[in-house]
Amino acid sequence: VAMTILATVAVALRLYARFMVSKTAGWDDACISGAAVFAWATTGTMIAQVHFGLSRHEWTLKPHEAMLNLRAFWLMVIVYNLSLFCTKFSIMYQYLRIFPQKGIRIATYLLMAFVSCYATWRIISAIYTCNPPAAFWDHAIKDKTCQNRLALSLASTMLNMITDILITILPLPFLHKLQLPQRQKVALVGVFAIGGIVVIVSILRLPSLYHLMHSKDITYENAMAAIWSSIEMNTGIICSCLPTLRCLF
Repeated sequence: VAMTILATVAVALRLYARFMVSKTAGWDDACISGAAVFAWATTGTMIAQVHFGLSRHEWTLKPHEAMLNLRAFWLMVIVYNLSLFCTKFSIMYQYLRIFPQKGIRIATYLLMAFVSCYATWRIISAIYTCNPPAAFWDHAIKDKTCQNRLALSLASTMLNMITDILITILPLPFLHKLQLPQRQKVALVGVFAIGGIVVIVSILRLPSLYHLMHSKDITYENAMAAIWSSIEMNTGIICSCLPTLRCLF
Protein backbone atom coordinates (compact mmCIF):
# COMPACT_ATOMS: atom_id res chain seq x y z
CA VAL A 1 0.00 0.00 0.00
CA ALA A 2 2.84 2.42 0.86
CA MET A 3 4.41 2.08 -2.60
CA THR A 4 1.05 2.61 -4.29
CA ILE A 5 0.50 5.77 -2.22
CA LEU A 6 3.92 7.10 -3.28
CA ALA A 7 3.13 6.32 -6.92
CA THR A 8 -0.23 8.07 -6.59
CA VAL A 9 1.45 11.16 -5.13
CA ALA A 10 3.89 11.17 -8.07
CA VAL A 11 0.99 10.95 -10.54
CA ALA A 12 -0.94 13.69 -8.72
CA LEU A 13 2.09 16.02 -8.85
CA ARG A 14 2.55 15.18 -12.52
CA LEU A 15 -1.08 15.98 -13.35
CA TYR A 16 -0.85 19.23 -11.38
CA ALA A 17 2.29 20.17 -13.32
CA ARG A 18 0.72 19.36 -16.66
CA PHE A 19 -2.76 20.80 -16.10
CA MET A 20 -2.04 23.78 -13.85
CA VAL A 21 1.58 24.81 -14.52
CA SER A 22 2.65 23.97 -18.07
CA LYS A 23 -0.91 23.32 -19.36
CA THR A 24 0.41 20.65 -21.73
CA ALA A 25 -1.48 17.50 -20.73
CA GLY A 26 -1.40 14.69 -23.26
CA TRP A 27 -1.80 10.97 -23.91
CA ASP A 28 1.18 10.18 -21.70
CA ASP A 29 -0.68 11.67 -18.73
CA ALA A 30 -3.83 9.71 -19.56
CA CYS A 31 -1.83 6.48 -19.70
CA ILE A 32 -0.07 7.07 -16.38
CA SER A 33 -3.41 7.90 -14.78
CA GLY A 34 -4.66 4.53 -16.02
CA ALA A 35 -1.54 2.89 -14.60
CA ALA A 36 -2.30 4.40 -11.18
CA VAL A 37 -5.91 3.19 -11.30
CA PHE A 38 -4.81 -0.34 -12.18
CA ALA A 39 -2.10 -0.13 -9.49
CA TRP A 40 -4.81 0.46 -6.89
CA ALA A 41 -6.83 -2.39 -8.38
CA THR A 42 -3.74 -4.59 -8.03
CA THR A 43 -3.27 -3.48 -4.43
CA GLY A 44 -6.92 -4.25 -3.75
CA THR A 45 -6.57 -7.79 -5.10
CA MET A 46 -3.43 -8.27 -2.99
CA ILE A 47 -5.33 -7.17 0.12
CA ALA A 48 -8.06 -9.65 -0.81
CA GLN A 49 -5.44 -12.39 -1.14
CA VAL A 50 -4.10 -11.58 2.32
CA HIS A 51 -7.65 -11.75 3.69
CA PHE A 52 -8.12 -15.16 2.08
CA GLY A 53 -4.82 -16.68 3.17
CA LEU A 54 -1.85 -15.14 1.36
CA SER A 55 1.38 -15.96 3.29
CA ARG A 56 -0.39 -18.85 5.05
CA HIS A 57 0.23 -22.51 4.20
CA GLU A 58 -2.36 -23.82 1.77
CA TRP A 59 -3.28 -26.80 3.93
CA THR A 60 -4.38 -24.46 6.74
CA LEU A 61 -7.00 -22.79 4.53
CA LYS A 62 -10.63 -23.73 4.26
CA PRO A 63 -11.71 -24.80 0.74
CA HIS A 64 -13.65 -21.58 0.10
CA GLU A 65 -10.67 -19.48 1.30
CA ALA A 66 -8.30 -21.24 -1.11
CA MET A 67 -10.76 -20.74 -3.97
CA LEU A 68 -11.28 -17.04 -3.26
CA ASN A 69 -7.52 -16.54 -2.85
CA LEU A 70 -6.85 -18.04 -6.28
CA ARG A 71 -9.64 -15.97 -7.84
CA ALA A 72 -8.10 -12.79 -6.40
CA PHE A 73 -4.67 -13.93 -7.65
CA TRP A 74 -6.10 -14.53 -11.16
CA LEU A 75 -7.58 -11.02 -11.20
CA MET A 76 -4.37 -9.53 -9.80
CA VAL A 77 -2.29 -10.89 -12.69
CA ILE A 78 -4.63 -9.15 -15.15
CA VAL A 79 -4.78 -5.70 -13.52
CA TYR A 80 -1.07 -5.83 -12.60
CA ASN A 81 -0.13 -6.32 -16.25
CA LEU A 82 -2.57 -3.61 -17.35
CA SER A 83 -0.80 -1.21 -14.99
CA LEU A 84 2.61 -2.17 -16.40
CA PHE A 85 1.45 -1.67 -19.98
CA CYS A 86 -0.11 1.72 -19.22
CA THR A 87 3.21 2.82 -17.72
CA LYS A 88 5.16 1.61 -20.76
CA PHE A 89 2.86 3.48 -23.13
CA SER A 90 3.03 6.61 -20.98
CA ILE A 91 6.82 6.63 -21.29
CA MET A 92 6.70 6.04 -25.05
CA TYR A 93 4.12 8.80 -25.57
CA GLN A 94 6.43 11.01 -23.53
CA TYR A 95 9.24 10.27 -26.00
CA LEU A 96 7.00 11.39 -28.87
CA ARG A 97 6.35 14.61 -26.95
CA ILE A 98 10.02 15.33 -26.16
CA PHE A 99 11.92 14.21 -29.26
CA PRO A 100 11.26 15.78 -32.70
CA GLN A 101 13.87 13.66 -34.51
CA LYS A 102 12.41 11.31 -37.13
CA GLY A 103 14.65 8.39 -36.14
CA ILE A 104 13.52 8.09 -32.53
CA ARG A 105 9.89 8.71 -33.47
CA ILE A 106 9.91 5.80 -35.93
CA ALA A 107 11.69 3.61 -33.37
CA THR A 108 9.12 4.60 -30.73
CA TYR A 109 6.18 3.75 -33.00
CA LEU A 110 7.74 0.37 -33.80
CA LEU A 111 8.30 -0.30 -30.11
CA MET A 112 4.69 0.71 -29.42
CA ALA A 113 3.52 -1.85 -31.98
CA PHE A 114 5.66 -4.55 -30.36
CA VAL A 115 4.44 -3.71 -26.85
CA SER A 116 0.83 -3.67 -28.14
CA CYS A 117 1.24 -7.22 -29.47
CA TYR A 118 2.88 -8.33 -26.23
CA ALA A 119 0.16 -6.67 -24.14
CA THR A 120 -2.65 -8.28 -26.14
CA TRP A 121 -1.07 -11.72 -25.80
CA ARG A 122 -0.36 -11.29 -22.09
CA ILE A 123 -3.83 -10.13 -21.10
CA ILE A 124 -5.56 -12.85 -23.14
CA SER A 125 -3.19 -15.51 -21.79
CA ALA A 126 -3.80 -14.26 -18.23
CA ILE A 127 -7.57 -14.42 -18.63
CA TYR A 128 -7.42 -17.85 -20.26
CA THR A 129 -4.66 -19.41 -18.19
CA CYS A 130 -7.30 -22.10 -17.85
CA ASN A 131 -10.26 -22.70 -20.14
CA PRO A 132 -12.83 -22.07 -18.81
CA PRO A 133 -11.19 -19.25 -16.78
CA ALA A 134 -13.01 -20.35 -13.60
CA ALA A 135 -10.97 -23.57 -13.65
CA PHE A 136 -8.00 -21.48 -12.46
CA TRP A 137 -9.55 -21.16 -9.01
CA ASP A 138 -12.19 -23.90 -9.02
CA HIS A 139 -10.38 -27.23 -9.10
CA ALA A 140 -13.70 -29.09 -9.06
CA ILE A 141 -14.18 -28.26 -12.75
CA LYS A 142 -13.37 -31.45 -14.65
CA ASP A 143 -13.56 -30.56 -18.34
CA LYS A 144 -10.74 -28.01 -18.54
CA THR A 145 -7.42 -27.26 -20.19
CA CYS A 146 -4.71 -25.19 -18.49
CA GLN A 147 -1.51 -23.68 -19.82
CA ASN A 148 1.94 -24.44 -18.46
CA ARG A 149 2.06 -21.71 -15.82
CA LEU A 150 5.85 -21.87 -15.43
CA ALA A 151 6.47 -21.40 -19.16
CA LEU A 152 3.82 -18.68 -19.35
CA SER A 153 5.23 -16.77 -16.38
CA LEU A 154 8.84 -17.00 -17.57
CA ALA A 155 7.94 -15.93 -21.12
CA SER A 156 5.96 -12.97 -19.80
CA THR A 157 8.72 -11.95 -17.39
CA MET A 158 11.40 -12.10 -20.08
CA LEU A 159 9.30 -10.06 -22.54
CA ASN A 160 8.55 -7.57 -19.79
CA MET A 161 12.26 -7.16 -19.04
CA ILE A 162 13.17 -6.89 -22.74
CA THR A 163 10.59 -4.14 -23.34
CA ASP A 164 11.73 -2.30 -20.19
CA ILE A 165 15.34 -2.41 -21.38
CA LEU A 166 14.41 -1.21 -24.88
CA ILE A 167 12.29 1.63 -23.48
CA THR A 168 15.10 2.67 -21.12
CA ILE A 169 17.88 2.78 -23.72
CA LEU A 170 15.83 4.08 -26.67
CA PRO A 171 16.20 7.84 -25.94
CA LEU A 172 19.81 7.84 -24.74
CA PRO A 173 21.49 8.29 -28.19
CA PHE A 174 19.17 11.22 -28.97
CA LEU A 175 19.42 13.23 -25.77
CA HIS A 176 22.45 15.21 -26.93
CA LYS A 177 20.39 16.59 -29.84
CA LEU A 178 17.84 18.25 -27.58
CA GLN A 179 18.02 22.05 -27.46
CA LEU A 180 18.56 22.25 -23.71
CA PRO A 181 21.28 23.64 -21.41
CA GLN A 182 23.96 21.05 -20.65
CA ARG A 183 22.94 20.86 -17.00
CA GLN A 184 19.34 20.00 -17.96
CA LYS A 185 20.55 17.39 -20.44
CA VAL A 186 22.65 15.69 -17.77
CA ALA A 187 19.71 15.75 -15.38
CA LEU A 188 17.42 14.30 -18.05
CA VAL A 189 19.89 11.48 -18.79
CA GLY A 190 19.94 10.68 -15.09
CA VAL A 191 16.15 10.63 -14.87
CA PHE A 192 15.79 8.30 -17.87
CA ALA A 193 18.59 6.08 -16.54
CA ILE A 194 16.63 5.68 -13.31
CA GLY A 195 14.24 3.63 -15.43
CA GLY A 196 16.90 0.93 -15.25
CA ILE A 197 15.85 0.44 -11.63
CA VAL A 198 12.65 -1.17 -12.92
CA VAL A 199 14.74 -3.71 -14.83
CA ILE A 200 16.78 -4.44 -11.69
CA VAL A 201 13.59 -4.96 -9.68
CA SER A 202 12.31 -7.33 -12.38
CA ILE A 203 15.51 -9.36 -12.05
CA LEU A 204 15.21 -9.42 -8.25
CA ARG A 205 11.62 -10.64 -8.68
CA LEU A 206 12.67 -13.71 -10.69
CA PRO A 207 13.64 -16.01 -7.76
CA SER A 208 10.28 -15.46 -6.05
CA LEU A 209 8.47 -16.26 -9.31
CA TYR A 210 10.56 -19.39 -9.80
CA HIS A 211 9.72 -20.66 -6.31
CA LEU A 212 6.06 -19.80 -6.82
CA MET A 213 5.76 -21.68 -10.11
CA HIS A 214 7.42 -24.79 -8.63
CA SER A 215 5.56 -24.67 -5.35
CA LYS A 216 2.67 -26.84 -4.26
CA ASP A 217 1.98 -24.27 -1.53
CA ILE A 218 0.99 -21.26 -3.66
CA THR A 219 -0.63 -19.15 -0.95
CA TYR A 220 2.56 -19.28 1.11
CA GLU A 221 5.10 -18.79 -1.69
CA ASN A 222 3.12 -16.05 -3.43
CA ALA A 223 3.73 -13.52 -0.64
CA MET A 224 7.24 -12.52 -1.77
CA ALA A 225 6.24 -12.52 -5.44
CA ALA A 226 3.37 -10.15 -4.60
CA ILE A 227 5.71 -7.79 -2.73
CA TRP A 228 8.21 -7.65 -5.60
CA SER A 229 5.40 -7.21 -8.14
CA SER A 230 4.08 -4.22 -6.21
CA ILE A 231 7.55 -2.67 -5.98
CA GLU A 232 8.16 -3.17 -9.71
CA MET A 233 4.78 -1.78 -10.76
CA ASN A 234 4.89 1.33 -8.57
CA THR A 235 8.58 2.05 -9.21
CA GLY A 236 7.77 2.15 -12.92
CA ILE A 237 5.00 4.69 -12.33
CA ILE A 238 7.24 6.89 -10.18
CA CYS A 239 10.13 6.79 -12.69
CA SER A 240 7.73 7.68 -15.50
CA CYS A 241 6.59 10.77 -13.59
CA LEU A 242 10.02 12.14 -12.66
CA PRO A 243 10.84 13.88 -15.98
CA THR A 244 7.53 15.77 -15.85
CA LEU A 245 8.15 17.30 -12.42
CA ARG A 246 11.05 19.58 -13.38
CA CYS A 247 8.74 22.59 -13.76
CA LEU A 248 7.73 22.30 -10.08
CA PHE A 249 11.26 22.78 -8.73
